[in-house]
Amino acid sequence: MRAVIFDLWDTLTEPVAPGERDRYTREVGEMLGAGGEDFAALVVATFAERCRGELGDLRSTLRALCHRLGVEPAPSALEAAAAHRMDAQARLLRFRDDAIPVVERFRGYGWRTGLLTDSTCETEALWESLELRHLFDTATFSCAEGRSKPDPLFYDVVMRRLGVTAADCLYVADGRSAELAGAAHLGMRCVQLHVEAAAPGAEEWPGEKVSCLTAVADLALADS
Repeated sequence: MRAVIFDLWDTLTEPVAPGERDRYTREVGEMLGAGGEDFAALVVATFAERCRGELGDLRSTLRALCHRLGVEPAPSALEAAAAHRMDAQARLLRFRDDAIPVVERFRGYGWRTGLLTDSTCETEALWESLELRHLFDTATFSCAEGRSKPDPLFYDVVMRRLGVTAADCLYVADGRSAELAGAAHLGMRCVQLHVEAAAPGAEEWPGEKVSCLTAVADLALADS
């Protein structure tokens, strides 16, 4: 094996408490005049659309969500809400303590490193400012590709950019969106990061599991 592909949310990052995410979302809804509770419910309901980039950039997305609620946000409110949404997303992107050391360790052994994430436009916009960015040979975002896990063509994008085949790849993820099964179907070796309790919506993964990112490196690099 010569490439490792990581999921982002709840894999490289610490899990986010639903209450914390919902609070920020309600605040954005109130700023837009769309009502905190109604807006938060709509944000959850439209995740699939948003993570495939179907509603456009952040301002276009916020405007489209408001229109679905029968609200036309003022330009100043839209700008303020977009800024608050970006600030909230940055606060939620908290990397695990061993994330950087583990990715550095793989790179030290000469492995190619890739990111494959079901993420909305806010995360993609923040990526260039994150400290982990320089450790990845490529980062592939669902919102930019118009595809999400477990679509085989989504995995193909990151493999093509890394210049590898599925047989070359180790895929590491928490297991939501049937992502491990999708990667395994293509022929990747898959390891589930199973910390404390499985992530909400995670698949029942019968294969390899670890309790921390460091253990992923120990497992994969043992024979390197």
